[in-house]
Amino acid sequence: MLGLNTGYMPVQQHWFLPGSYTVPAPPTAQAESTYPSKSNHPGRFQSWLSKVNGWTSRRDDTTKLLLETGQILGDNFELPKHPERFSAHLAKLIDFDCFCLAQVDHSEWAVENLIQCGTRVNGLSDDWSISLDAVPQPEVFSTKSAAMCEVEQAASDGKSPAWWMYRSGLRSMITVPIIADGTVIGVLMVASRMPQTYDDANVYTAQILADAVAGSFANLRLHKRLRRELIERETVSALAKTISSSLDIERSMPDLAHDLWKIIPADGVSISLATGVNDETVDRWSYGVASVTSDPSRHHILTSEMKVGGSIVGTLSVIGSTRQHYLRHHFSLLNTVASSIAGAIAAAEMQPVLWNWQKPALSGSVERPKAASCSVLPRQNQIS
Repeated sequence: MLGLNTGYMPVQQHWFLPGSYTVPAPPTAQAESTYPSKSNHPGRFQSWLSKVNGWTSRRDDTTKLLLETGQILGDNFELPKHPERFSAHLAKLIDFDCFCLAQVDHSEWAVENLIQCGTRVNGLSDDWSISLDAVPQPEVFSTKSAAMCEVEQAASDGKSPAWWMYRSGLRSMITVPIIADGTVIGVLMVASRMPQTYDDANVYTAQILADAVAGSFANLRLHKRLRRELIERETVSALAKTISSSLDIERSMPDLAHDLWKIIPADGVSISLATGVNDETVDRWSYGVASVTSDPSRHHILTSEMKVGGSIVGTLSVIGSTRQHYLRHHFSLLNTVASSIAGAIAAAEMQPVLWNWQKPALSGSVERPKAASCSVLPRQNQIS
């Protein structure tokens, strides 16, 4: 008969069988608490406490890095290597091979770059400007939250900037809106050369980073705008002086073009003069890509009329690539420049005519009119 010892045995339990031996029962599994509440496990308690301290330390380090990154972005924007310092701190928070920080102009429906570091994207200059619709992940402007994607997928959706990024070797990216007072004022984009680099944790980190630098970014945007306006005023004044100080427009075109490109990005400048017939114009001076030889499918042309006293004396044009996104602000600047140089252009055109008229007179070859003859009355007929 099988008998069972039901008494408590702290070490081992036995099955008693008929015979002279016993068989030990299988050991019973014991569940161990994950919380080290027993005082006889100091090693486990120290391990758990170390993990908690590690989590807290990493959280504190991340918070410190976020604060430092925001402070660096908000530092003196004219300091040397200001973008590089910001980029170095950003790399401590999230891995990337390329990043750019751009402002959003809703009135122009455009995104304009402010800072760019890392891999050079062929097709995007340091001062690139694209429409909101061309951003690889435009949904961030409506959702107001960060998003990640594979660059190849965005490129296949017809986004030209994404295609330029893909051709430059970038494979995955995160786009984060920068929000102030409920409005998207900027966008932060980070990209990696490795596919599927980013996960939800990286997206979350990028989002809290954007929130941390929002105030500094608003100051940076204001600083850039004020500095741009100052450069524009100085450039317009310099352009007028360049043309008026030398009426030789052909020799002045290189200086005029390079100064104009400081405020209106382009590859060519052209000045046309009115023919006086049906408002037609003919190209007279050009530098860089000429408007008469440019392919409309490969270039964008921005043109403004030059007027003197209400009369059109010609046009001023800038020629840019199809990758250049011109804004209403650029057109306004071109109008200002055209108005400031119109008088000098008209004077330069009239100079050869005036010179041809004055040259004979200066050489003395002009026949002088004879003095009118007068008769002298006889003395006796003069009135006393």
